[in-house]
Amino acid sequence: MKKSILFSVLIVGATLLQAQSITVHQTCGQNGQVVKAIPDAVDLGLSVKWANMNVGAKYIEDYGNYYAWGETTTKSTYDWSTYFDTNDGGSTFTKYNTNGGKTVLDLEDDAAHVNWGGSWRMPTKAEWQELRNNCTWTWTTQNGIMGYRVKSNKTGYWDKFIFLPAAGYYTVNGLLTSDGGYWSSSLYEDYPHRAWFLLFYSDRHPLDGVSRYYGLSVRPVLQPSSISYSSYANDTIRIYSNGCDDYQTFIGSHGSQLTMTANSDQWAHFVRWNDGNTDNPRTITTNGNADYTAYFEAYKYSVQVQSDDAARGRAYISKVVKDGTIDYDESVGTFDAGSEVFLAYQANYGYHFDKWSDGNRSQQRSFILAKDTTFTATFAKNVYSITKNAEHGTISGNSSAEFLEEVTLTAVPDYGYHFTQWSDGLKDNPRIFQITSDTTFTAEFAYDRVGTCGNDKALAWTYDAVTKTLTITGNGALNSNYTFGVEAPTQIQKLVIGNEVTSIGDSAFYGMSTINHLIIGGSVATIGNYAFAECRNFDDITCFATIVPVINGTTFANVGNKQYIYLFVPEERERAYHRDTYWGEFDIQVQQAEETTVTTNDVTVEPQNNAAIVTWPTNDNAATYTIQITKDGVVFCTLIFNGNGQLTGIAFAPSRDGQAHAPAAVMTANGLQFTVTGLNSGTQYGYNLTAKDANNQTVATYSGSFTTTSEGEATGFEEISSSLQGEDRGRL
Repeated sequence: MKKSILFSVLIVGATLLQAQSITVHQTCGQNGQVVKAIPDAVDLGLSVKWANMNVGAKYIEDYGNYYAWGETTTKSTYDWSTYFDTNDGGSTFTKYNTNGGKTVLDLEDDAAHVNWGGSWRMPTKAEWQELRNNCTWTWTTQNGIMGYRVKSNKTGYWDKFIFLPAAGYYTVNGLLTSDGGYWSSSLYEDYPHRAWFLLFYSDRHPLDGVSRYYGLSVRPVLQPSSISYSSYANDTIRIYSNGCDDYQTFIGSHGSQLTMTANSDQWAHFVRWNDGNTDNPRTITTNGNADYTAYFEAYKYSVQVQSDDAARGRAYISKVVKDGTIDYDESVGTFDAGSEVFLAYQANYGYHFDKWSDGNRSQQRSFILAKDTTFTATFAKNVYSITKNAEHGTISGNSSAEFLEEVTLTAVPDYGYHFTQWSDGLKDNPRIFQITSDTTFTAEFAYDRVGTCGNDKALAWTYDAVTKTLTITGNGALNSNYTFGVEAPTQIQKLVIGNEVTSIGDSAFYGMSTINHLIIGGSVATIGNYAFAECRNFDDITCFATIVPVINGTTFANVGNKQYIYLFVPEERERAYHRDTYWGEFDIQVQQAEETTVTTNDVTVEPQNNAAIVTWPTNDNAATYTIQITKDGVVFCTLIFNGNGQLTGIAFAPSRDGQAHAPAAVMTANGLQFTVTGLNSGTQYGYNLTAKDANNQTVATYSGSFTTTSEGEATGFEEISSSLQGEDRGRL
């Protein structure tokens, strides 16, 4: 691609005398953009040439400085109190006004002229209007900066343009960063406290007036020089800059002196003239036609790009553009000054790019290389969402967290439910994990089918969802109005009150109309008001109490026609129940013998004459199994097994005289099995079996009763309940 060069020609007078000078600038363009950071006059084919950058700018898209109208220095506060041309807050003005004052800035008050010198000055209102009328204005970006690209519509100048960045402006409220504005040198005659300026919007750019104290941008213009030559010149000197086809011509009489000055832009430095001479400035005496070329070399600057943490990501140079494009993939390099260097990055998993070390957050980042430069890419952890799903409960804990942050989630069940597991099968609660992606957790809950009740929580209740049986065990009184979870009160069909329960409180089972079968243990002495009122579906009641429990007329109120409800009682107490005013209303029957072997929930008790064979299911989480055999509410013996079924402890109450016992339970197809010996024949016993894990947490419980055989016969009372935690609950 051919380059072009602009020259500043300094010739004094109308005729060519000795000691004339020409200044050569290295200002070749690249890809249609000016890549130099010294003020340059762009010829758009208009009445004036327009500067390529703002006053105070270091490069063409730089915002530069902000000036009040008629002031030539910047300041920290822009309001009437700091403005130079008024003493009364903007009501009257001393120098510039429409009452005998000036209406166009003098050069001494022109920020462009004072700061840049030469023939630079601020544009008039008319020159701004000329620029608006004869150019195409395109709202775009230049190296990431928003502004207008103003391109000439004049024939022969179609490749010429300037860029006006949207630099914002200062008011009494400080810097407003949206849009922008550029001063003219013309006073706004209708309102002399204002001056004409170019108002900046993304969709329009009108001329308007604004208070002079505002801090706006200044874009200079340059009046073209008029140069005349003598008619008797006979030596032609052409002066080039290396790499540029354009040249400047000096025509002078033979023997004239010419001083040549080679000025580089900021990207390069002068090296020599084509004949090897290194003087700069250089004075020659013309001695015939001659060509001189000033040679410049680009400065070389290093670029280093790094990551703030290599574990988080990588940053590198991806491309370098100057006189062609070089694809690059290294973190360091040395390149010509003025090159456009493109930066790239690659974030590792779990991280994202945050910003560069200078605060820039552009993902597509490039800059013009003007010095040794180091950029550091900062990476931040990704923030991932945590979606929490829970039916019949809630999940506490964060809803989002950074990559690798430790998160704790706790599943909290609603009343009547307990946590069983997370949807991925993990049972830890609370659950602690490091987050690595957007994650969804679902907590699974199940009905409570075990709990405590009674005064001082001395009793235990279990619900078997398969047989729909609610069993109350333990020694003590049952409270009034107790709620047995969520599931049991609406589904229970069989209610078993254990042998050691001493009383049933008021309204304890009021309105549980799904109960068909009621079994009352032998120790119940009293049943309170409305305890079973509105239980309208009783088919039968079995009461083992030999002392008739005390009830009243409300205890079984509105249960239906009692004459059609069987009441099974001990044979020897049949007449006592008949004589009771309230019990006598039922259809009283003598209790019949039941099957010897009792099996519920995978636990089997096979009574023998002086022993009982207990078989129970194994549990993968169990570290111990404990079996208690009770008689008349008193612990008869306690057996403790390890997770493999080995007997590790045994205690008797009262003493058993050292009678020997088998050392371990036997593994059967149905689970572990152990024979409890030394029992009395024809006697009712209770049992409780508890499985605990290595942390001594209960994972399963079983309870019930059985009666040992007597001369080949046995009467048994089925009173078996169980509860499982975790995955085993579903089997009940």
